[in-house]
Amino acid sequence: MNENELYIIIIVAIFLMIGFAIAVVWFFTYAQRKIISTKLKQKEMEIIFQKELLTNAVTIQETERDRIAKELHDEIGSQLNIATLNMHLLKSKIIKDEDSTTILKRLGDALQASATRTRTISHELMPPVFQNFGFGFAIEELQNSLNATGEIRVAINYYQNVQIKNKIKLLHIYRILQELISNTIKHAKATTINISFEKNEESIVLLYHDNGLGFDDSKQKMGMGFGNIHTRTELLNGTMKYKSAVGKGFEMTIKFINHD
Repeated sequence: MNENELYIIIIVAIFLMIGFAIAVVWFFTYAQRKIISTKLKQKEMEIIFQKELLTNAVTIQETERDRIAKELHDEIGSQLNIATLNMHLLKSKIIKDEDSTTILKRLGDALQASATRTRTISHELMPPVFQNFGFGFAIEELQNSLNATGEIRVAINYYQNVQIKNKIKLLHIYRILQELISNTIKHAKATTINISFEKNEESIVLLYHDNGLGFDDSKQKMGMGFGNIHTRTELLNGTMKYKSAVGKGFEMTIKFINHD
């Protein structure tokens, strides 16, 4: 074997080794990518599955709320009204005895209070205006009922910008507003609440602000109410952020897709 042949063999061997090394690197790179891709798909499937579970859980919750609301209004409310009517009939026939009259009055007041509270709970569980007339009318009733108390001034603007047709998604938005307003009334001692829905390309941005006490958002632990808001925001495929400071009120921004 001459020197040239030896060089050729060495060069071929080197190329073979380089080719083998490249093949090994490619194989491991391909295998790693395959593993990563599989893991990503598994993670994506897990997220989809968890979201479906969450959606089903909230849907079942709303269905059960609707059932209980109807049961309270149609059955228990009707029975309380019948009991109140019979009590009044009894009162008109009973001997005018002061003690008996006092007892009947107390009984009547208790029945009336129970009927009123039952109707209120029924409406809180599933607002009849939302069920019968839709999102816009429900928003207006919510605003008007709060303003009628004279304790707080609520302005809900541009809700007509919400183009979503899906009733469940609209109910999520309504529940978010209920939760935010409830938190303000319970904790903030605010006198005004301003809410608006602003269009942003294909999205809608819900802006919420109150002039209440505020809190240190770096220290405040979020309770169940915020958890409910976060859950419903996720079901809307949205994002949320908030800010507050002591004496500076509270603001929340929620952005979600503005179509079904």
